[in-house]
Amino acid sequence: MKKLNLAIILLALMLVICSLSHATEVTIGVSNDDPILKQWARPPFNILHGFARSLALYEADQIGTSGIISHLAWDARSSYNAEVPFKIYLHTTTATTLTPLTWQEWLDTNPTLVLNRMTNTHNFNSVGWHRFELDTPFHLPPGQNLLIGIQTDYGYISSPSSAEFYWTDNQDHHLWWDTPNSPPYR
Repeated sequence: MKKLNLAIILLALMLVICSLSHATEVTIGVSNDDPILKQWARPPFNILHGFARSLALYEADQIGTSGIISHLAWDARSSYNAEVPFKIYLHTTTATTLTPLTWQEWLDTNPTLVLNRMTNTHNFNSVGWHRFELDTPFHLPPGQNLLIGIQTDYGYISSPSSAEFYWTDNQDHHLWWDTPNSPPYR
């Protein structure tokens, strides 16, 4: 009987470990390939303006799940061949719209720095999905909305081109700040 109980406990433990390692990939926003339905813009990374900040709000019903976020990805419509330094922050909220605020006011809410690529940069030199494994996985509780903040410190560029990313256009769910020569604080 002890061997049977031990076998059941071992099987249960294996099932728990397998379920923890199984991740569900979720696409937020427009997930089809219809170019008419997809919008595109330079944010969230906005490489054209050397110092850029972007803040996006995703509501719980858009996300459709809760749990540990270990990766984030953006679908690039166009590419830019340069090493780009950036940071990604995450924070939960109950807000359903974004109201105007400064980047510093956003940082004062103590978001979690989940990925720091200021020295280990990324090159957006291809179209398609750019996926990032987070340095710090983030727990998203059930029913919570998610804020994603991105800080890009590329520096001034003279090129008129930049990587552009697909996104779902929702004006009260996205803020961005940018300046060519110094970090934006407005």
